[in-house]
Amino acid sequence: MSSIKPYMKYIYLLIFFITTLLAYIGQLFMQNGTLLEVKMVPKEPYILNAKLYYASENHLFSETKSALPFVNKQGIYLFSIPKLKNIDYLRLDPSSRAGKAITLTHMSIVVRNWFKTTRYTLDISNLSKEVQVAFKEKSKSKLHFLTSGRDSQLHFKLGKLSGEKTHHYYFIELMIAILLGVGTTFLIWSASKEKRDSKFTMKLMLYLLFLSFTLFKVVYYKDAVKFGYPPDETMHLKYVQYTHNHHQIVPDFEKMPHYLSHPSLYYEMMNIVYDDTASVKENIQNFRTLSMLIFILTFMLILYLGYSAKLSILGDFVYLSIVTSIPMHSYLGASLTNDTLAMLGGIVFILGLKKLFEKNYHTSTYLILALGAFIAFFSKLTAALLVFFAVLYFAVHMLVTRQWISFKKRDLILVALFFVPILFYQISIMINYHALVPTYNVTHPEAYLKSGFYTPEQYRQHLSPMQWFERMVHYIQGGWFGIHSHHSIGKASWLGYAGLLFAHILALIALFFRCPEEKRSYCLIGKVTLLAILSVQVVQYFFSYKSHLNAGYMGGLQPRYLLPFMFAFAIMASLFVERFKQYFVFTLVIILMCLHALYSDFFYFLLNYH
Repeated sequence: MSSIKPYMKYIYLLIFFITTLLAYIGQLFMQNGTLLEVKMVPKEPYILNAKLYYASENHLFSETKSALPFVNKQGIYLFSIPKLKNIDYLRLDPSSRAGKAITLTHMSIVVRNWFKTTRYTLDISNLSKEVQVAFKEKSKSKLHFLTSGRDSQLHFKLGKLSGEKTHHYYFIELMIAILLGVGTTFLIWSASKEKRDSKFTMKLMLYLLFLSFTLFKVVYYKDAVKFGYPPDETMHLKYVQYTHNHHQIVPDFEKMPHYLSHPSLYYEMMNIVYDDTASVKENIQNFRTLSMLIFILTFMLILYLGYSAKLSILGDFVYLSIVTSIPMHSYLGASLTNDTLAMLGGIVFILGLKKLFEKNYHTSTYLILALGAFIAFFSKLTAALLVFFAVLYFAVHMLVTRQWISFKKRDLILVALFFVPILFYQISIMINYHALVPTYNVTHPEAYLKSGFYTPEQYRQHLSPMQWFERMVHYIQGGWFGIHSHHSIGKASWLGYAGLLFAHILALIALFFRCPEEKRSYCLIGKVTLLAILSVQVVQYFFSYKSHLNAGYMGGLQPRYLLPFMFAFAIMASLFVERFKQYFVFTLVIILMCLHALYSDFFYFLLNYH
């Protein structure tokens, strides 16, 4: 792809802003209006075939002024109604079946007008009339009744309403608009730069297909996976709740009701969508949705990394299959976890490093690098460790090749602006806790001795270094090629993930190949990130084994900590395939490998999740 002309950058930027703004305004416009919220729970679990009628003074109820409900995930029935000035009476028909026991616990009218929301809570005991309904219990907060006919009715006179006004800035909708803006701008840029032939069309369709598949996956995981199943999700919720009342750059970890020792950036981001008027369940959905959107942005950037490499269609298929098939990647992407932010930091940093390999020493390169490192550090330690090793291997590459980077004074100042907060945070932690990381044994020493992180001497298992290595391999098998969490879904043998395992073996072999000149930066990024992953695994082995010896702890081996650089395997495997793509039998084997890898992820999950 040829370089972008300077003025075209501004045009693409303008396209991005216009698309994002229109998408944001469009979403807000669609939400404008008036809704009646009704919380009804039947004794027998089923969706009530409810219906709402509304009328003004001196007018009868009619079918032309009625509404059917939409039932949300919280079991609330939502009816779209006209403006309040046109309504004086409501008639709720809860069910067309006789003999149904129903409890009505909440009714409110919600008026949304752009950024302002007014909520009118109705007194549900203020009935003007009831038809074919027998009350069992009646109060301001609850109506428990039995339908006695097929045309049961509850009539309400609205009267004078007093509403509570709040303002919302719809950050989730803004994130969705940004993603749409990024996607639209990329499609326009790609169409204007690439030769629009059959290969371009096939390549674009392939990437859109895998993006759509991943979007479907993460939305399904977000809605279907029970809260608390993904790793440490309950603890992440406690951290969000703590930061809601304690906004600190350096948190008081010793006062926190959990064992997490991560910086607070991710949890402050979740607080942007924290709704004090919503239930815990509703807030969890908000947190998961925002976390999922961060993951989707990450995945789009991973797709861009592969798209820009100019691979063959087979190479693209291999790359896409691997980045889509590591089970914990999308599973965590739909969860309440700071892993999503760590993944974003990882790919942003690597896109900046790729520009350095391309000898692009523009200020934007250093901005991307510094931003990625900043996000990685303030998400979790292991992400920062991956970035550290990537920098280390990049420095080794410079020493070996004698190819030095160049920068200007303003680039140093820009990078310093990102690294000053990192130094401030790290120095504060070391002063306050006398440790590199405020781990649970440092912040809560008494609770630590009673936790699962510590086992009394007389109850400990004493594993040898080889046994610990075998345990680590077992964790990799379950947590990289399967789902390892509080509700794990693994495979009985390696045959269950043979395709994905074979792809990883190809990636490790390709590590020893010479980089092709036309894909030099792509290849070097693959090698640097794969070496960083292997290095962090070595560090993880020694630190976890030390914890095992000192405290009897049997964990600390989960491979999900390596997910910020998971695309390394996809890069190297695709390069391996590029070398031998001319052989028909090899191509056939690779296609089967990819199909099996795809099956072993989401489709295997659907068959085994309960």
